[in-house]
Amino acid sequence: ALDRYPPSHAHINTNAFSTLVDELSLLDVWRCLHENESQFTWCGNPDSNTGELHYSRIDLALADYKLLEKITTCEILKDRPDIALDHR
Repeated sequence: ALDRYPPSHAHINTNAFSTLVDELSLLDVWRCLHENESQFTWCGNPDSNTGELHYSRIDLALADYKLLEKITTCEILKDRPDIALDHR
């Protein structure tokens, strides 16, 4: 729920992806280093009824759990005109 605004537990079918991540012993590095923080990498169109914007963190930095102790930082880069993004 931290990775969506408004908070939601509804997911499009992510079971296959979650299973693969688990089978490969991968961790979401950004979430591990920012346990209680919310930052988003995608903003949807306003809700047609409420006008409320929907946000999600759809980009993941995955790594093998054995590497986690070697990773000291993982940041979401925003407002960088020198980096082309495929979504906003």
